[in-house]
Amino acid sequence: MARKAFLVPELKLAIEVQPMAAVIEQAKYVSGDTLKVTNAFSEKVYKMLKRAQDLELRKAKKNLSMNDVLDKVLSEYLKKNDPIEKAQRREDVNSEKSVKQIEATPLKNRLKTEHCRQNKTQSNFTKILFQNADIPFQRRAISGQLKRQVIHRDKDKCQHRYEDGSKCENQRFTEIHHKIPISYGGQNQLQNLITLCSGHHKVQHMNS
Repeated sequence: MARKAFLVPELKLAIEVQPMAAVIEQAKYVSGDTLKVTNAFSEKVYKMLKRAQDLELRKAKKNLSMNDVLDKVLSEYLKKNDPIEKAQRREDVNSEKSVKQIEATPLKNRLKTEHCRQNKTQSNFTKILFQNADIPFQRRAISGQLKRQVIHRDKDKCQHRYEDGSKCENQRFTEIHHKIPISYGGQNQLQNLITLCSGHHKVQHMNS
């Protein structure tokens, strides 16, 4: 089946040699923050890119490069799906709510609330300290709010450190790991949680 003539010569040539296998994906800086990216797109993806460019040109009523179109499309995608973006938005909302609540609460009530919170924290610590060692710890799911805090702090990157001090920083297949295992008394607390990729997560459990 013949390919349509709208494809640029480089793409038509690449089709003949199976582009997905032949083209090595790479990016190289050419000036400042501008990179030259080498990649292979299927005809379907190329058509979608051109269609998105046409729609954005119509909306903006000015000339837009493919870079401008990808910038807009990917920014909207990441805003909707990136856990880091979601965690940041939730943190901003919670921070704004906290400020409004503090401003609306009289000082006397604020002091009373803080006193009750401190007493509750001390009570929980005492329960954990004197818990019967024969009773197994119950694993509780990490709350959504706590997960967002971990993601926001670690930028959803693996925090494993190599011998030279560098971090893994893998962002694919990340998981949340308890530094002190639940079975050893570890708690679902921010300071006891860390982001690891699935590979380093398995290594941690193998070594523990």
